[in-house]
Amino acid sequence: MIHERRPVVPPPVPGASDAWWLQAGVWLLLVTPLLLFWRPGRPFFFVHDDWTLLAQMSQTPFREYLAHSRNEHWFPLFKALFYGLAKVSGERYHLFVLVNCLLSGVNAVLVHHFFRLHLSAGSALALAFLYAVSGGHPGTVWTAAYLQFILALTFFWGALLTAAAYVRRPAAA
Repeated sequence: MIHERRPVVPPPVPGASDAWWLQAGVWLLLVTPLLLFWRPGRPFFFVHDDWTLLAQMSQTPFREYLAHSRNEHWFPLFKALFYGLAKVSGERYHLFVLVNCLLSGVNAVLVHHFFRLHLSAGSALALAFLYAVSGGHPGTVWTAAYLQFILALTFFWGALLTAAAYVRRPAAA
């Protein structure tokens, strides 16, 4: 009797069949704020906080604009980013909203990664999706000047994930 040689198939990796829905969920987190809050045909307009920054931009030199505080806040980095975005997009307010939506999607993915450290994949994805569709986003997404708050949250989640990675790393002997 002749025996056929069959190729060796590695054993299935636990959770590998779940990888497709997890990747699809992360992509969904990225685009959810975009699908919910970005409406290119809608007539968005600059509001009070936006006009304050735009007036400071047009009335002062760039260095003075960066050094001037806004109310009790002083954020030169955010003002520099807003300045660049205003120079690039001009009066096309929907581009401000597009950037805010994309950054909110990035924040939802960072929330997912943080919850993934502590919860199951499904629970982390569900909580991050709740974050992505939360009612607090329209107030920040539809106001161009609130780019600073969205970026501050991005830095916060990034710092939290960096700290979690540092704590989980084994100590050097």
